[in-house]
Amino acid sequence: MHDQVAQGFLSRRLSGVLCAALAGFSACGGQSAPETTRLDLPQLQARVAAPRSHPLLLVFWATWCEPCVAEMPDVAALHGRQAGALDILGVSLDAFLHPAEKSLSLVTELLTRTPMPYENVVFVGKQDELFAAFDLPGGIPYAVLYDGKGRELRRFAGKVEPAVVEELLAGAAASEAR
Repeated sequence: MHDQVAQGFLSRRLSGVLCAALAGFSACGGQSAPETTRLDLPQLQARVAAPRSHPLLLVFWATWCEPCVAEMPDVAALHGRQAGALDILGVSLDAFLHPAEKSLSLVTELLTRTPMPYENVVFVGKQDELFAAFDLPGGIPYAVLYDGKGRELRRFAGKVEPAVVEELLAGAAASEAR
């Protein structure tokens, strides 16, 4: 029995690895959802502060937020157009309304139905601490664009404006080239 369980696990794992490598092929059902993890405030702050060679768009959202889910294809398209020039990190706030495991399940379910090419995490810390640390007003969707050195470039209350992000990225690239 143990061997059958292990074989099943390895088979599913190998299948997932192959599908990830062949993302976009119909045999795999299109792109697979990226693995979703939980982060608390120090972990999220460390991710944002980590040295990087290009800008970061930090997008706060939740599965129960219709405007958040509606903007995800635009953010995915932005990610595709800016591949290698922009990191995007989606931060689900589902744990504000649901226990951590349920939140992880809801986010994974959504990202399995509608895979996003950028990383998404579930924030599992305290709401007030997150809002204070990132100076968030409380409404979502909400996003913060940082340059490659971690300096804030722009905040987006409501829907992210991909054209504005791309304009800011072009301006930042031109400034660094000088």
